[in-house]
Formats: sequence, C-alpha cells, structure tokens
Amino acid sequence: MKQTKFSEPDISDRTPKGHRIHHKKQYMKEYPVNDKTYEGIMKEAENLGYDTFIVGYSGGKDSGKVLDKLIKMGKCDGVLHLRTNTGVSMTEDFVINQCKEMGVKLYIREPTPLSFAYVAYCLQFGFPGPNMHSAIMKILKYNTMVKFVQEPEFKDKKVALVAGVRKWESVRRMGNYNEPISDDSGLTFINPIFYEKDDEVYKYFIENGLKRSPSYETLGFSGECMCGAFAQKDEALLLKQVDPKRFEFMEWITDGIKRFGSKNAQKYTKWGDTSDFDDVRNQEIMEKFFTPEQLENIDRMAVNTCGSECGMSTMKGMLDI
Repeated sequence: MKQTKFSEPDISDRTPKGHRIHHKKQYMKEYPVNDKTYEGIMKEAENLGYDTFIVGYSGGKDSGKVLDKLIKMGKCDGVLHLRTNTGVSMTEDFVINQCKEMGVKLYIREPTPLSFAYVAYCLQFGFPGPNMHSAIMKILKYNTMVKFVQEPEFKDKKVALVAGVRKWESVRRMGNYNEPISDDSGLTFINPIFYEKDDEVYKYFIENGLKRSPSYETLGFSGECMCGAFAQKDEALLLKQVDPKRFEFMEWITDGIKRFGSKNAQKYTKWGDTSDFDDVRNQEIMEKFFTPEQLENIDRMAVNTCGSECGMSTMKGMLDI
C-alpha cells in the first residue's frame, strides 16, 4: 500500500509560483453510500475514481481520528493545514509535530494575499458577525482549498480532501449536508466518520492514544481560525492569555478600522463583539463574495469549512439555526 513518508523538507508552506485558480461553475453533487462505516465510505470514494487522499487536519479529535485511521489503512497522501493567519500559534505547532510523529507529508496553505485577506475584509466591512461567517470562510479557507487541489503536483490525480465532518454534530449539518461524499465544482470532500457519534470518536481516540491540540485545554476548541464571527465578548480576554501576539494582531486591526476603515466598517470595530448587519446589507455584501450559483448552495458549502474551531459558541450558533 502506498504511504507518503514525511521528512523535514516535505513541509510545504508555499503555493507554487504563478499558480492560479481555474474557476468552475458552482454546483453541489452528493453521493450516497451503502456501507456507512469508515472503510465503506473510503471504498465508495475509490469506486468513484478518487486516488489521492489529503486529510484536512485542525488538531482536534475528529480530524485526529480520520488522520490516524487513514494512515493505518495506508491511504494517506498527506495532510493539509490551513494557516488562516487568524489562529493561535500553538495549534499549528501541534499539527507540525504530529505530522512528524505520524510520518506524513504536511502541506500548509494560506489565503492570498496572506494575512491581509482578513485585514482587507475588516477594513471594508468591520469584524464579521455570524451572518458573514460564510464570506470569511470563503476568503480564509474555501478559496485556499480550491487553489490547493488544483496545484501542478495533482495535475494527473483525482484529489479528495478527507475531513472530520459528522452529520449529527449540529442541526445545521443535518439539514444541509445529507451525504458523506460531496463534489463542489471539483473540490471533493470525503467524511468517513460522517455517521459516527461522539462516544465512538472518543472511544477510538482514547484506545489509540491519540492527542489533540493543547488549545482544547485553554480555549476549549482548536483555535485554528479565530475570525471572531461566532466569538463571545469574554473570548478576547481568553485569546490575550493564550496567544498574546494574536490578540495584539486583532487590536492592531481594531486601530486600523478606526483610522482607515470605511464608514460602515467603523460600526464594527471590536473583535468578538459584533452584531450582524441588517438583512438588506447582509444580502448586498454576500453578493460581493458569491456568484448566484454559490449563494444557492451557501449552507452546504459552509459545513465543509466551518466547525467548532471557529469559536466556543460556533456549534451553539449552529444548533440555534
């Protein structure tokens, strides 16, 4: 069985020079499976022609189980970690060390133009609230993943991102994402633990001696993305304790919004303390980021890019939908 081996030079943290996204018309196709086990879902993906499996790893228990089991099956071709430039440093450090220990190639990718993708949004619109979470995820994660699977290295491959999304994590996921395999205009997601419950994941996690990011002991979630869309007021103080540099970055953005931000942005200057735009304004902004086809599938797109790593109230926010 094939298995990519890891060595220090195989940490890839730069998109190939000159690489650009090839845009495709937006659609969402889902594939039902007969066997709902981890192995059955992966077998169905292979039957569909997928031959390269990259695990989206955030340092949590769900993606941790997905990664460990895929390695043991000999089907892991690498790990993709998204450097959102809004996350806490301890989580990325943890992911790097875990990939070294597990012997898998690590790809670290970030939005273009780097951290300024988030800064530019905030200067134009202010810090995001829950309704703008999909727009932020498109900038920080979705576009980055699309660009990654289209890199020259995968030109003759049929690549799928293997993730830890589970159907029963939230009402939002149950209502908008009904199958464990989906193709979103060439960006394919496979979720082999889609039908598993919490106790199944924890059981595997403990029995196999797996680890998760130390951020769970302090923040209560991975902290891979601290965009603030679902943050609560007290999270700012917690962020200051856990990652002072990231807190200073958010404070720097606050100062920038006050000094250089648009008139609308200056209404939303505090990270973790942002009320949503009214429905009309929200629709206007969403149309700036998404095509009509994308807006039709916006909720289904969001479940592949959003999880509890976005803040302690993210999953609660989902359950309230």
